[in-house]
Amino acid sequence: MDLGPADHRRHSARREGTLRAVLVVFAVLLAGCGRAGSDDQGSPPAPIVGTEPQAESGSAEGDQPPEDPGSDPTALDGLDATGAGSMLSRLASGRPPIAGLLEVAGAREAVVFAYPDPALTGTAQVFLNPTQFGTPRVFRVLDSSSHRDAVQVSLPVKPNGQTGWIARSVLELWPIEHQVLVNLDQDSVTVWDGDQVVSHSQAATGTAWTPTPTGIFFVRDVIPQVNPNGAYGSHILALSGFSDVLDSFAGGLPAIALHGTNRPDTMGQERTNGCVRLTNDIIEVLAADLPLGTPVTIVNSATSLGFGSTTDRFHGRHIF
Repeated sequence: MDLGPADHRRHSARREGTLRAVLVVFAVLLAGCGRAGSDDQGSPPAPIVGTEPQAESGSAEGDQPPEDPGSDPTALDGLDATGAGSMLSRLASGRPPIAGLLEVAGAREAVVFAYPDPALTGTAQVFLNPTQFGTPRVFRVLDSSSHRDAVQVSLPVKPNGQTGWIARSVLELWPIEHQVLVNLDQDSVTVWDGDQVVSHSQAATGTAWTPTPTGIFFVRDVIPQVNPNGAYGSHILALSGFSDVLDSFAGGLPAIALHGTNRPDTMGQERTNGCVRLTNDIIEVLAADLPLGTPVTIVNSATSLGFGSTTDRFHGRHIF
């Protein structure tokens, strides 16, 4: 939808009001990219994932808010008991965790502003397009129908669970079919294409001291690795979430990811600093098949509202 003259003036005013935030973002990005480390195989710096030992300093995403909004740590992306019960019912019957239309919003401008309300007022969080890894900037869409001029999205910022509203005019929306479930109780990863399970495999997840966070996240970067035999395998699929227990890692934010490994013997164990390790053959398939914006639901019946353990419908193995 094209903006009229009045809309352009309001949009310009908002941009001027957030210029300082943009400058802060650039400064953080430059600082983060300058603190790269290298993995134990002697390959070039691993480009993210703050929660793995050999990772580069993490992602500098947006203008971080000063305090936690106080969301319920037992819920997933604001799911109440009814929503969690509905998800449990879907998983128990072998269906994917999220029902209904799945949409991704791609940024159409070099700088995107996310506001706390659909009127697009208040203090904005700022996101650069592309990301620091050269990936097109995308968001998981939460509400694209309630407001004519704004779209509600999930934001890839710490603390987890934050949402914002972005002007519809600067976004392109499209549907996707894939979604992923990480079951921390079973140390497993399940992938759906529509209602069809296309992959189910063992994984290594976070330890009791550095647990993998629960919630509904999304794939925000797919990052090929120069050394496929390194600590991250052939690819890193960076997620929109961050560790709940680490404030920083390797000089950056403690981002989490799905990635490969050179330790396939750790599958089915709690061995990571919060990321989800998969064997290289699995991560290669996911990197090729999962589009940016794919939702990744991470559950743990011990901490996530309404979740338990049932038997799945995939070759007699446990999904949930």
